[in-house]
Amino acid sequence: MHREIEVTVPSEPSRALADRLAKMETVIAVALSPKMSLKPPGDVLVVKALNRGAGEVVRAISDAQSRARVVTATSDIASLTDKENTELIENDTDEELWEKLETGLRHT
Repeated sequence: MHREIEVTVPSEPSRALADRLAKMETVIAVALSPKMSLKPPGDVLVVKALNRGAGEVVRAISDAQSRARVVTATSDIASLTDKENTELIENDTDEELWEKLETGLRHT
């Protein structure tokens, strides 16, 4: 199953994080909404990622979290379509248990 990860991050580091995530092959989409979060104040990033890339996404978020207050929420995506990435999406696999990634997010 594919993943959606929503991240609230201060405005200053948000663009660098969004750019880093957008360069990842296993990230299908990144949306950056400046100044949309009231609590905590900052920007909101929404990432659509393949399951096999979720660990890399979490590591990038953890790096940002070491320098700023970052709030992260994860969810499963029931379906994901993108003509340019059809093969990547259809061949997505569960290489790592999602529960392990969630535990990592809570303890970073």
